[in-house]
Amino acid sequence: MFKNNDEKENFPEEFYNDPMGLKRYVVQEKNLFQWLAPSKVEKKWQQSEIRFFLVIVVLLAILLLLFSEFLLTLVLVLGMLVTLLIATTKPIQLTVSVTTIGIKVSEKYHYWEQFTQFWFEEKNGTVFLYLREVFPQVHTFRLILREEDTASLQTILGKYLLFKKPQETQIQKKVHGFINSLPIDIDPWLL
Repeated sequence: MFKNNDEKENFPEEFYNDPMGLKRYVVQEKNLFQWLAPSKVEKKWQQSEIRFFLVIVVLLAILLLLFSEFLLTLVLVLGMLVTLLIATTKPIQLTVSVTTIGIKVSEKYHYWEQFTQFWFEEKNGTVFLYLREVFPQVHTFRLILREEDTASLQTILGKYLLFKKPQETQIQKKVHGFINSLPIDIDPWLL
C-alpha cells in the first residue's frame, strides 16, 4: 500500500500510490498529547441564583402576557425549561487529542489550518484552553484541562499556533462588564 519512491530510509510511508496512479504525499498522524475533558463545568446553583433567574422570567412572562404576546411567553417559558435542563445535566467525558494534523475532540477533527491562536484562562478554579477558529467562520471554542497540563500544551500548541489572547471589541467589553455586574454567574463566552 505505501511505497518508498525516493529511497528515504527514514520515511518509508512518505508517498502513497493511489488507484488512479497519482503519487500523493501523506502526513502520518501522530498523537502528541491526550487528555479526558468534561464537556462542561459542573456547577452547583445557589438558591439565590435560582430565585433571581425565576423572578426575571416570571416578570418578563407577566409583562408579555399584559401585551397579549402569548407566543413569546411560551417561547420564554420553554427557553427557561431548556436552560434548567442543560444546567442540571451531568457533563460527559470527551477524549481530546492533539495530533500532528490538528485537534481531535472525540471523533471530530479541527485541523491546524482552521486555527489562528490559542490562550489559557482560569475561572473559578477551572483552567480553560481557548482556541480561535477562523474557518469556515470566526469561532472560539474552549476545552477544560488540568492546570498541570498547561505548560506542556503551551509548548506543543506553540509549534502550530500563536499564543495570544485576542483583543476584545468595545461591544464585547461592554457586554462582559454588564454580565460581571449581574448577581448570577454567566459565562460571557457563551454569548
